[in-house]
Amino acid sequence: MLSSQIFKKDDEYFEDLGANVWLMDNHKWALYVWEINRQKSGFYTLVHVDYHWDSIYDFWEITGKEKELKEASIDDVKLLITNEDLIQYDSFIGPAIARGLIDDIHFLCYQDGDDEGFTEDVLLAFNAKQTIHNNAESLKNIEVKQPLLFDFCLDVFNRSDYDYQSDLCGTMMKLRHCCSTVNL
Repeated sequence: MLSSQIFKKDDEYFEDLGANVWLMDNHKWALYVWEINRQKSGFYTLVHVDYHWDSIYDFWEITGKEKELKEASIDDVKLLITNEDLIQYDSFIGPAIARGLIDDIHFLCYQDGDDEGFTEDVLLAFNAKQTIHNNAESLKNIEVKQPLLFDFCLDVFNRSDYDYQSDLCGTMMKLRHCCSTVNL
């Protein structure tokens, strides 16, 4: 059963729902969840479905920060996330690439006006690749050859003209109705 916490805004909230499914208010915590569930070796493929690209990577702009990120323990990563020290709601995927967790990213995002996905220099620096999908049909046909991480943000339903604001309230009402109908 979900805690009542899910209906309150709390950027520090994340909860294990079981079966490797996590719920969080701010998906900066996805990096931490991925790290605590990381296998001993090998890369993951990330499927990122969201309204926003979340492809910010700022660690090489500050001397020493990238080295700190790469050498960080799980507890250090949690502290970086808690303090929003270059890991925030829009910058959690890049650190996962830099730490050698992800090397293949598939984006299905609808935000206009921004660069799509990661810049070429980020991808080259960490030997990663990305694919931009324009629709769910394209995304469903990907061939995954390694463990998969699926990051789904409800603001994919955003039809607002404002960044980081959306018509999600109406969507949540629909989802709540849907969930009560199926007795979740």
